[in-house]
Amino acid sequence: NGLRSSFVAHRALSRSGWVGTFNFQHSTFNFQPCPLLPVPGPGIMPRSMIERGTMTISNDFELVERTDCANEWRHRGNGLTALVWPTPVAPVVGFGVVYRVGSRHEVTGHTGATHILEHLMFKGSKKFNQQLGTEVSRQLHRIGAQFNATTWLDRTNYYEVLPAEHLSLAVDIESDRMRNALVQEEALASERMVVLNELEMGENEPFDLLMKGSFAHAYLEHPYHHPTIGWKGDVETVTAEVLRCFYDTFYHPDNATVLVVGDVEEASALAEVARGFGTLPRAPRPIPEVRIRESQQRGERRFEVRRAGELGQLMLTWHIPEGLHPDIPALAVLTTMLSDGVTSRLYRRLVEPNRCLGVQAFTMDLHDPGVLQVVASLAPGVEHGEVEDAIRTEIRKLRTAPPDEHEMSRALAQIRTDLAFHRESPGQIMSALTESIAMGDWRRFPRELDAISKVSAEDIQRVAAEYLTSQSLTVGSFVPETSAGNGGGRRTSVGPRPCYLRAPFSDRVAERKLPHGGRAAVLANPHAPTVTVAGTIRAGTACAADGRFSVPSLCAAMLNRGTESFRRMELARELEDHGLQLGIRASASSPSTVGFSAQGLADQLPRIATLLAEVRWRPPLPPEELEKLRDRVLGSLVREREETRAIAYGALSRHLYPNGHPQRKRRVEVREREVQALVRDDLVEFHRSAYGPASLVLAVVGDVEADEVAEIFGNAFRDGDGGVFD
Repeated sequence: NGLRSSFVAHRALSRSGWVGTFNFQHSTFNFQPCPLLPVPGPGIMPRSMIERGTMTISNDFELVERTDCANEWRHRGNGLTALVWPTPVAPVVGFGVVYRVGSRHEVTGHTGATHILEHLMFKGSKKFNQQLGTEVSRQLHRIGAQFNATTWLDRTNYYEVLPAEHLSLAVDIESDRMRNALVQEEALASERMVVLNELEMGENEPFDLLMKGSFAHAYLEHPYHHPTIGWKGDVETVTAEVLRCFYDTFYHPDNATVLVVGDVEEASALAEVARGFGTLPRAPRPIPEVRIRESQQRGERRFEVRRAGELGQLMLTWHIPEGLHPDIPALAVLTTMLSDGVTSRLYRRLVEPNRCLGVQAFTMDLHDPGVLQVVASLAPGVEHGEVEDAIRTEIRKLRTAPPDEHEMSRALAQIRTDLAFHRESPGQIMSALTESIAMGDWRRFPRELDAISKVSAEDIQRVAAEYLTSQSLTVGSFVPETSAGNGGGRRTSVGPRPCYLRAPFSDRVAERKLPHGGRAAVLANPHAPTVTVAGTIRAGTACAADGRFSVPSLCAAMLNRGTESFRRMELARELEDHGLQLGIRASASSPSTVGFSAQGLADQLPRIATLLAEVRWRPPLPPEELEKLRDRVLGSLVREREETRAIAYGALSRHLYPNGHPQRKRRVEVREREVQALVRDDLVEFHRSAYGPASLVLAVVGDVEADEVAEIFGNAFRDGDGGVFD
């Protein structure tokens, strides 16, 4: 999920109405996708930049390369690479270690070794283990850290995001893990069951089945052929001895890169790294390299997966070059044109007319030649062949004629904004660096924006003609087989827990009042030329006075389907032409409120405020859009009948919450009847009674000033009224 392409795909899935799982790699915990980051290009420089510290750098490190955002250092003794990226916004620091070993390095019979070894790295090392009462999770939870590890095709990474004064703890954990992991047979026995459970869960996900099959059919020689989690037979039989050998082969400082990102001084960060890792020796033997190259595919390949289910899925996979190849930027722009946003080609052809619930195109940018994939979730009653023909028609159009100037401009604006957002937090920056390191050069991501900006319309046509051919195509279909459908007391108050932040965070946040009772909290971040707006208003599912919880949900979903000034497609073009994102959602997990968010470059804040005001206060709720939304919701409910997690959660909620409670998940057939019976007047009346700026709570983070935010939103929201704040 850390790949930029995967992240963009993940974001665009929600833009495109995708419903379902999007999980490419395996992690010990719940790792969220993060993208690559750019050095600001012309026109998007932050209003201020970090001043470098003047402390003396340790003699243990030699400078390899200095850039505007990060410096690369190498340890003179053991070859460890260190990248330091200061971002003193919040008093936190991200620390990570990237090992240049992934499932690509596994051999037949030992698939999944990289992933299960990653699990064992949390089961104890010499200094951090259960016997001493110093388990990694206990130490990090105590200080409020976020931490994780992930395994992917080309790399394994471990990271922590924690209060800046606890950087030394992260260094101690990761340096001990590098050469002192225990890798014991009894720990393997328990983690084997965890991994086998992950495998079984994947067998219930059509997307996972198609992804596994696509790689297995597209790669016949290269080790990308097998999934990162491994084949079941190998996971069942792998031994601790094999994993120890794998560990001793690849876990060494000269096969790793340390990342330090956040509220740190470079000299002190390098001193900490030298303290923790400086005494570790180089690998005793050269690190093995993967020299296998996949032969050229010389004909279309097809496969089919038949399982119990409700809705079909389709996946098309083409071979493309490695992630550092100069054609990758053009392919990234091409996938944006295909599926990123409501105005994209495949959305308009497949999702808008309700032939698909979602469709997404993305590239897998890897160390060795990767793939470009298009995945579609079919609407009820739609045939695979119909959707495949539509996708291939749009690909054929790109092969025969270049896109027009407006489509190019829109795609570049979307990517430019996405890239600017990728430098917002230490976690995002580390994830971006991780994937560039895995491809072979961490500098890929600071240079990505410049490379994207040079892509021409002729480049799009050329790469489509060169790579998106029938000869290099693999088509996978998930064909569902019909199966039977499955179809409180008071809480005790808990006192506040201790806070382990070095200093109060509130002094960095400015609060401002908005017209009609609304409030705004603003955090300035001058290190990225972006702004993110998030907020809530009291119009959630709990506000449904008559118990029809679908009314608030559909009302929220209708808000971005047109305003008094913009019809739906016009609104989508207005957003996408300026690289903006806007989302609104009513969720049962937060029943009192409707949440909304918007993102864009900081100079677009006035446009964001104006559009939010139009969307929130003045929606026309057009009947034709309600019918389209109704069909989409009913299609999603069909899919829910086959999702085991949704079925289990629904059953649990009905045991926990009484009838009429907004967090009690009603049965699918009940919600279907309610959605089918709704009329536009239901939504109009609810909007009139529930929406208004009095209950607005707004958070704004970015390259902005608090007074500027108050003025912009004050002007935009001045004409609204209504709402209740409590």
